[in-house]
Amino acid sequence: MGAHRGKCGNVDMMDETESTNNEELSLDFHVLKSNLLRNRTETHALELFQQLLSISMNNLDDLSIETFHDLKDLIHCIFDSISVPNLFQQPQSLLLNAITRSPSSVVTIIVDYLLNHLSDVKAFLSVSNTEVTLALANRIIESACAESVANLLWQFLNVNVVKEKLESLLANNRAEERFRIFQVISIFLKEGGEPQQVSSFINALEKELLSTDILSQLNAVEMFADVASQQAAVASYLISTGFVDRLYKYFVEITDHPDMGFIFPALVKFFGHLSVVNVDCLLKYPKFLDSVFDLVFHFDMLDPCQRLLAFDTIAVIGSNDTGKLFLHKISDHYDLIKTMNAFGAAIGSGPLELRVRHMDALAMLVHVENPVDDNISMIVESWVRNIGEPFPTLLMAYYTKPFNDIRLSSERLILELLNYSWMIEKLMTVPNFLDKILDRSVQTTAEGMQMKHEIVCKLIDSNSTAIPAPYMSKLQLYQREGPYCQSIQNIEMSNP
Repeated sequence: MGAHRGKCGNVDMMDETESTNNEELSLDFHVLKSNLLRNRTETHALELFQQLLSISMNNLDDLSIETFHDLKDLIHCIFDSISVPNLFQQPQSLLLNAITRSPSSVVTIIVDYLLNHLSDVKAFLSVSNTEVTLALANRIIESACAESVANLLWQFLNVNVVKEKLESLLANNRAEERFRIFQVISIFLKEGGEPQQVSSFINALEKELLSTDILSQLNAVEMFADVASQQAAVASYLISTGFVDRLYKYFVEITDHPDMGFIFPALVKFFGHLSVVNVDCLLKYPKFLDSVFDLVFHFDMLDPCQRLLAFDTIAVIGSNDTGKLFLHKISDHYDLIKTMNAFGAAIGSGPLELRVRHMDALAMLVHVENPVDDNISMIVESWVRNIGEPFPTLLMAYYTKPFNDIRLSSERLILELLNYSWMIEKLMTVPNFLDKILDRSVQTTAEGMQMKHEIVCKLIDSNSTAIPAPYMSKLQLYQREGPYCQSIQNIEMSNP
């Protein structure tokens, strides 16, 4: 298919050399769909599909969004009017021709339809009509449709001919196109696919680390980090095959180099993300831990990117209960007191956007799973205590700042900390803490109002004796009024 140059069905075809504006195109596709709905037979739908295939559609990228949606609706309506067996098995192989000959944007439309009807079409794509699946595999290297095709293809990696097709494409394409194929493998692994089943692709992705192209190296490390952090089975596989040991050796070589190279941050992220599913394995890689804590301790000497990397990595390591216990176990050797001091100093200094990111990192670090384990609660309390005594006051000062990003970050952090019963007493030491929470003028965005309402609900649910009874009544009234209720004072000010 290509840019619609005329009208089909009961509408005369125009010469391909004539220009057709988007308004006319939109009308054509809409009218064609209306005609089909009035005469919705399989024969009519097949004829219309065949006519669409005969039109030159090389300028679809010039269509307006509205026109493109009209075309999408038309194609989906055609497919809905054809039985699944006939869609795949009719003699003219119209679906196969459409996938083979259409521009990427139309392939995306077709793939979206197949994804929405996967339970109906999966048997055809995996057994009886694999030529259609192979045709889709051939389109994976095209940027405009690669994402949609990848979301479909990963589900057919158990089909040998599909896997072989992707392997052949991998061997004969440029780096940018290879990584579109690797994206299929990435989705497969993140969705729980067995890494042994795609070992040849994993090996090929590892070879990208030997490339002289720094971008290929970075993409490979980030892809490994992404899949390893989401599936413990993938992390275990990478460890068992020696991949992680080989990557660590590379990491050591880079850290011994004076400038540590462009790949250093990506490798730090990999080992940090690996810890999400297997934190104890980090004990085998002391150079990584040494490097991360050294970055934290000297954060004020780093450029913004490495400063963020330092605190984000600590946060990722401690983002779950297992990670918190691990950090506590190594706290003496790596000086967690000094680490939390650095967290407090970083949150209180530097450009505003960095402070926001550091508060988000701290929110990740103190995030707790329900129900709250007493041991975890004590560990986090010691961390918060070591941030510094002014921390609750600083947190509430940010909460009332006239900058939306820092207000939202402070709210996110307060919400996480209120999962611990001891935090309410710390916040109550801040002058006018409850008045600031009850002041509806502090937050003006929908997201901020919603989070503030959640803070109020957490305070009520705590039943803390530290909250005076009159304030508890005010909190309960706030809860009943909902997150978006304006105070009478605000309404009067906005309507003088």
